[in-house]
Amino acid sequence: MNRFSMLGLLFSALTLASCYHIRVEGVAIYWLYPWDRDARRMARAVLEEDVEQIDELVQSGKVDVNMNARGGNIRFLSIATLNGKKQSFVKLLDLGADIYWGHYSAPVYYAAGYYAEVAGDLYYLEEALKRGLDPNYRLSFLQRRPIFFPLEYANHAVRGTMPENYLAKLKLLISYGADLSLPAIGPSEWFPSGSGCLRWLTVGY
Repeated sequence: MNRFSMLGLLFSALTLASCYHIRVEGVAIYWLYPWDRDARRMARAVLEEDVEQIDELVQSGKVDVNMNARGGNIRFLSIATLNGKKQSFVKLLDLGADIYWGHYSAPVYYAAGYYAEVAGDLYYLEEALKRGLDPNYRLSFLQRRPIFFPLEYANHAVRGTMPENYLAKLKLLISYGADLSLPAIGPSEWFPSGSGCLRWLTVGY
């Protein structure tokens, strides 16, 4: 193999390596969807809030709106939510994205937890409620706690009182039918009737 052939191979390898780490606003979209060019186009459209492109890719059947990324722990709605892409968030919900799917990256957790309680931004939660989000939905990874309970309580929500952000979230959920008589935790296999009550919100710890 001559020198030029070796240089060519090296250049090709470097080009592929750089493509592999292509990022849009810090998100490595090639790493997330290395096997699917249309999925990468979708991820880029979500990050750039190109709602027409999002709509075209989903409606044409080129991309499943609930397609899992590498590792199976993130989807397009998670990308929109985690990166604060409000227009993409709404468009994806309208196209059937599952707001409940996921663990700590679940969009419903961020909408009702971080954004509503920490950032004081009710946009995600309210838009989801308008589109049918259950105001009594329970998060399986937080001991099946209803989303109207404090979700970011360790540092930001409730320490003996109801701070303004949390109270605004609670009022919004009540306006959409949240049932405050539901227990704080459960029901579960171990506690079929649940445990706790709304009084937990105002008890300091």
